[in-house]
Amino acid sequence: MFKRILAAILVGLVINLFCTTSVVVAQQTSSNTRAVEEVKAKIVQIGTGPTARIELRLTDGRKVKGYISEIEEDHFIIVDEKTSTATQVAYQQVQKVKRQKLSNDARKIGKIAALIAVPIVLLLILTPKS
Repeated sequence: MFKRILAAILVGLVINLFCTTSVVVAQQTSSNTRAVEEVKAKIVQIGTGPTARIELRLTDGRKVKGYISEIEEDHFIIVDEKTSTATQVAYQQVQKVKRQKLSNDARKIGKIAALIAVPIVLLLILTPKS
């Protein structure tokens, strides 16, 4: 009698072990998928080109800086401005995305260019044509 009860308890524990393991794996997979989708949305929002500068922290601890040159379905490419090295990064590798803003000098140059261009355009539009 004791052996039957012990066998039933062991069978129940083994079944419980397999059931809870699959639930944990399913939860980890759904959280990983959600994290990948969030990273992909951030990258698409930032866009591509020299003004789309970012800094990434990867899951292996590396940091990658540069601008996004291409966005694909399963990866994107970052070009380092100093060395002109292209690095292909899978969305699953990204742990943290940080957008780099333009420096103060670049902002000042943009503001000065706008202040010069607006009066010139207005002058060209408002002068009577002969």
